[in-house]
Formats: sequence, C-alpha cells, structure tokens
Amino acid sequence: TDTIGEAAKKYSAESYPFLNDVDWLSSIYLKLLPGAAEGKTPKAVDKATVMGSAMDGDLLKAAAEAHHKTNGSIDAKGVTSAAAYEAVNAASGRAVASAPKSTVMDLYNAVAGIVDSSIP
Repeated sequence: TDTIGEAAKKYSAESYPFLNDVDWLSSIYLKLLPGAAEGKTPKAVDKATVMGSAMDGDLLKAAAEAHHKTNGSIDAKGVTSAAAYEAVNAASGRAVASAPKSTVMDLYNAVAGIVDSSIP
C-alpha cells in the first residue's frame, strides 16, 4: 500500500482550495521573510542541500520531474492543476521520507530558526 500517495491525495484535496486563494503573482515572494534572522538563511539552505543529498536519487528525480510537469498546467493565476499538485505532494513526500529522520528534522529546525517564532 502507498501510504504516502494516499496521504498526498487527502492533503492535496483538502488544501487545493487554499492554494487557489493565494495570490501567486504577488511581488511579496521577491521580498525577504519578515523578521528573518540574519545569517540563519544560508544555514537552512545548507541543511536543505544536506537533506537532498541524503534522499534516494530516483525519488528525488521523480519529485523534480513532478515539479517540472506542473509548469504545463499553470493557469493565469499562477495555480497548477489539482492532479499536478497531488503528484508533486506525493513525489516530494516519498523523497523526503527516503532521507533519515534526523536529517529532515535538522532542516525543519533550521527553517524554524529563520523567522520570529510569533510568525505562524
């Protein structure tokens, strides 16, 4: 049984309406994170690189290909199709699950340290 695929399907179905409500064409994505702790962002990027190198190469490639395929279904609002969104979530989930838990948590903690804890 593909528990990651099943979880991705449920997550995608429940979160896709939110995805459609986001203004993906906003210039806010070009700005620094509010309250970002100076000097911690490169450390988080390093942890992401370490996690990527710890992932199963075939699963990481599949996740990259799923992301690439979303480009073909992006609408005028910058939103990909529900099917492409689900495929990215499933492929990314499988890739992340292939990395050691400690490596995933190192990235999680590094990203959590970038912004002020009052920002949800």
